[in-house]
Amino acid sequence: MSLSLVYVCGRSPDRPGMGKPPGEFTWLMIGGIWLTLFGASENAPVRADDRRRTTSTEVANDSLAEVATNPARGQDGQPLQVSGIYPHLAAFNGHGECGIGAVVPWAGRLWWITYPPHMRKGSNDKLYSTDESLLLTVHPESVGGTHAARMIHEPTDQLLIGPYVIGKEGAVRALDVEAIPGRYTAWATHLTDPDSKAYLVDMEGPVWEVDVNTLAGKRLFVKPAPGWHGKGAYTGQNRLVISNNGESSAARDLPKEWEFPRAEWPTGGENIGVLAEYDGVDWRIVKRRQ
Repeated sequence: MSLSLVYVCGRSPDRPGMGKPPGEFTWLMIGGIWLTLFGASENAPVRADDRRRTTSTEVANDSLAEVATNPARGQDGQPLQVSGIYPHLAAFNGHGECGIGAVVPWAGRLWWITYPPHMRKGSNDKLYSTDESLLLTVHPESVGGTHAARMIHEPTDQLLIGPYVIGKEGAVRALDVEAIPGRYTAWATHLTDPDSKAYLVDMEGPVWEVDVNTLAGKRLFVKPAPGWHGKGAYTGQNRLVISNNGESSAARDLPKEWEFPRAEWPTGGENIGVLAEYDGVDWRIVKRRQ
């Protein structure tokens, strides 16, 4: 059986020259399928600052939770699917973009998170999971944010996905995204304390050390390598390896003092992004290229 996930944005972004944003959506269900109708409200519940909670998104998620427990079913008695797409598994947020950031099977369920554009301290995006019967759970521990990080931490038998730490029985805990701000691109095995800690890498460059038992975080580095828009990290051969695929950032909350000052970045030619490694003492640029 194939499974496809459906996601729908909660509103369109404010863009100069494009007139007023369409405002909040109207959610309409026909035969168990959610349709999205645009309203022309001048008082859209999400302004340019993308408030964390919006009425339209919360209504949609509450209604979605009700539908998920009793979805429309096909002639075979199974949840309705159209060409492999299950409408009742739709996901929503109230920002200008909505996508699936990470998907991992764990503890007898399939888990996934949605993401908005550039939200470093949470959003109204959710943590979702479904069981073998395809009944959906929208988890109340959700804190949102723009995240794609995921890793199974074998020493403690926990799934690390975005800002969430999920035990082997499915219990969910969430990081304090105000205390550990960022767009989490990757979890990675810790070099010196792999049994109780993990690295958490931010797309803007900061590298955090997180205790996966207490969820306490410590920022180890602010900007240890050139480039922006981190796209993954991994630990191997006694190295933490990170990659960036861009040269600019929208971040405004980072300290100005970096371990690798911008003035020292190799520039020109194909010097965009970076592949860099950390041996527990020093950082080294492997290649300055996307």
